[in-house]
Amino acid sequence: MELETAQNKRHKILLVEDNEIDRTAFIRLVEEKKLPYDYTVAKGLTDSMDILNDKKYDVVVLNYILDDGIAFGLPELTKDTPVIMITGVGDEEIAAKAVKAGIYDYYLVKDINRSYLNIIPAAIEKVIERKKTMDKLQEFNVLKNEFIANVSHELRTPLTIFKYVISNALAGVNGPISPSLRQKLEIADEAVKRLARVINNFNDISEIEAGNLVLRFTEFDLKSEIIRILNSLLPLTKEKNIELKLNPSICDLPINADCKRISQVLTEIIDNAIKFTKQNGHINISVQKTDSEVYIEVNNDGVGVDVSEIENIFDRFVKVKKTTGAAEHGTELGFSIAKKLVEMHDGRIEVQGRPDHGTNVTVFLPLDPKYVSESETVMV
Repeated sequence: MELETAQNKRHKILLVEDNEIDRTAFIRLVEEKKLPYDYTVAKGLTDSMDILNDKKYDVVVLNYILDDGIAFGLPELTKDTPVIMITGVGDEEIAAKAVKAGIYDYYLVKDINRSYLNIIPAAIEKVIERKKTMDKLQEFNVLKNEFIANVSHELRTPLTIFKYVISNALAGVNGPISPSLRQKLEIADEAVKRLARVINNFNDISEIEAGNLVLRFTEFDLKSEIIRILNSLLPLTKEKNIELKLNPSICDLPINADCKRISQVLTEIIDNAIKFTKQNGHINISVQKTDSEVYIEVNNDGVGVDVSEIENIFDRFVKVKKTTGAAEHGTELGFSIAKKLVEMHDGRIEVQGRPDHGTNVTVFLPLDPKYVSESETVMV
């Protein structure tokens, strides 16, 4: 192993370069320009692996092709370190491979005069500043998730009290109530349920982003669960006189998944279909099965969505443009969470629709999800 080190420099730089002339040129550049680097030079992939196992660097300057291997062998060791990849073979395919391997932050092509070396100092400053920005954003993201979790927790107690008082009143615990008061209490009860879902959505998105959400896989009957969900949403359909149909031909369908989370996904999709279905409209739910997966299709004849806006449905930072006709609006979090939950099950969601021609949402779930462990509990 050949190591050449200059001490007391500001940035810790690892140069992985098997060409002796290029190594020497890099050292000359640093010394002549008095660049603020504490640098280490490794001849090849094996040397760099040993070095990265022992020491943390601010930037790795990495040659693409080395005598003892291809640079793509370092992704695990450099995943938290900015990488400047240099290569004498400058083509888009290599750049694409570098991005896919997760070791690309800056890409430089070697030239005969080695003028690319003059770009390295600016590239190093750029990737270091980018890393600082990303670290700061990550820190803010952690603080944001903690804040949302705390607020969600604080809101649950009064919400539980409201729900308890309303349910008791509806049950006649405190004496008979008039039809007019009952109607108002039922509206309040529905509002409390929706608020509870909003709070749960905020909490879920924070847990998913933090990587703390746990899936618990069990076998349950999908048809029975869909019927339960439809029954719970019937009051909403009655308000708008919406006809809600479930494909009558489906049989009992056992599936291995997290029942709570799949129910959450389907509730969000069907509830959303109700929101955007016009008065006296129709919603059809069908379930089909193939050899490898089951898919649940929710189709409505509501206000629809423009094709250009379909991808935005799953983006919690983008609000889909209002379509024609009357429709309700939510927090824009539900579909984003639904997509993440389905993907955690190794499934997918597809959306099709046109303005004024309704929307079709299909959830695909594998019959044999690859993430299930023997304990039927998966930490994601």
